[in-house]
Parts: sequence; C-alpha cells; structure tokens
Amino acid sequence: MTQSSALRPDVSLITVIYGEAELIGGCVASVQAAARYAGCELEVVLIDNKPGDGTAEAARKVAPDATVIENAENIGFARACNRGFEVATGEWWLLLNPDATLDERALARMLEFARGQGKAAAVAPNLAMPGRGKTVAGGMLPGVRSALGHFWLWNRLLLGDRGGPWRGFNLHRRDGLGPRRGEWFTGGALLLRPKAVQSIGGFDPSFFLYADDVDLGARLTGNGWELWWLPDAHGAHSVAATSGGVTDRWYVALHDYHARSTGRVALAVFDLVVGTGLVVRAIAARNPEHRQAMTVSAKAALGLGLRTAASGGRGLRQPR
Repeated sequence: MTQSSALRPDVSLITVIYGEAELIGGCVASVQAAARYAGCELEVVLIDNKPGDGTAEAARKVAPDATVIENAENIGFARACNRGFEVATGEWWLLLNPDATLDERALARMLEFARGQGKAAAVAPNLAMPGRGKTVAGGMLPGVRSALGHFWLWNRLLLGDRGGPWRGFNLHRRDGLGPRRGEWFTGGALLLRPKAVQSIGGFDPSFFLYADDVDLGARLTGNGWELWWLPDAHGAHSVAATSGGVTDRWYVALHDYHARSTGRVALAVFDLVVGTGLVVRAIAARNPEHRQAMTVSAKAALGLGLRTAASGGRGLRQPR
C-alpha cells in the first residue's frame, strides 16, 4: 500500500452501469480480488444510467460501501465517466465495463508498470474478447494507413513493433513482445492517471457511446502523455454485451470522429478500406455471431463511404 493511501484509496474503480444486474457482481468481485492481491485500498464508484433496474443493488451486495450516482436519464458513457471522475478520490482510476473482469494478478501488474512510467496516462490490460482473435483492443488513431494495417491485415507483415500508423487501428498481438505503446485503448478496461485525465478535461461530453476512448487517447498523446498495453496483465471483456449485442454504432461513431479532422476524399477512402476489410473477415468467419457482427459493420462502413463520397462528407450521425 502506498503512503498516500492512508489518506485516500490507491484505486477508484469507476464503472458505468446500464441494465447489467447479472454482470456487475462478477465485475466488482474480480477487481476486489485483484486489489487484495495487489495489497491496495479500493474505492468503488458506480454511475447508474438506468436507475431502478436492480443493477446498483446487485453491485452493493459485493460492495456495500460503493458510491452510486444515479442519473435521471441515460447521459452516455463519456459524460457518466466524467461524473465519476468528479467524485473519485483514488491515486489511480480504473475504468472497467460491467461485462469485463480482471484476473487476480492484473491490477498489481498494471499499478507496478504505471508507477514506473512517469508519462504513462493510461495502462490497458490484455483483454480476451470473443471473436477478436489476436487483435488488441486499441492501437493507432484512425486513418487510411492504420485502416490498411488492421482491417486489411497488413500489420501482420511488420516485424516487431514498428511501422507507425501501419501498426493498425488495432494492434496485432505478437508473442514475445513486452509492453507496447499505442495512441488509444478501449475505455472498457483502462487504468488512468488522474492528473493526466484532468489536464485535458476528461472525456469529450459530445460523445455518447463509442469513439470517446479514441478521442481521449488522441488528446492525451497530443499533450505529451503515453498510453501502454500490457501483454501480461490479463482480463476478459464480452464485447457489446452492455450495448445489446451486435451493433454497427461503433463504426458510425468512429466515422463521425474521423470526419472532424479529415477531408471528404480521405474519409471516403477510410470507410471503403474498412468496409472491404470487414467483408473479407465476414466471409472467412467460422463463428456465426462473429460473421454477423462483421457483416453489420461492413454494411455501415461501405454505406457511409459511398454516402460520404456523394454528399460532400456528410455521414450518418450517431443517435443521442
């Protein structure tokens, strides 16, 4: 335990909940076990975007002292996290989705690494996710090169951990490599340095769901902070379990985010590169659910690409 933990917790677990009564207990319990292994004090902060459905009560069964913020309506992930940041008192903040868990030793490894890296704003664990194979939940910022790197699998041809944007929008898992830097990692499981997050004002509240973590990473790295992925800190995440299963909203949000900083032609090319890559993955998929997810996302990407090329860059807007 650190000296500062005599005055405040070592870690604040910040979890945004929305109808996950059957999942939240396992999520919180896994972090409690990881905190005990790490020998650190844990604070639990829950932001309830759907109060009254029993999710907060389920969490209190495993964490009776949890701080619960009940919102009158669903304010989205980014704004909910920011509300959690306002009340969290820990030396470190741990974002974790209700459908995610940490292995017992993961938090200790993440804290050890983060404390040894003065410029580390965020440290991401190695998440096992259904249907994602050897894909890391994070990587390089969106662009044509990073899209070709990941969605067309070109990053698998690179040696080591080189290639800049070519390393891919999502990094390719490589055996034998140690911690790796990226430009964004999923907000579904992320250890954050409060000072770094506060220095950029937290999440951009204009994001409702998805792409908020990409934007957060871009602003952190743009201000000189570092983001790291640890291959030996393990966890698990049931992708899209908290958003109703298969969805294309992640891509609509990514398209809208990328549209903020790129021109019409580059945006259309980005959409089409991603869409064609997803088509190939859908054809090759053996798991029916994975095939459906790739198909739905491919249709969104290709449709947005064609519409962008024909409409001067105006794409679909993410529903609020």
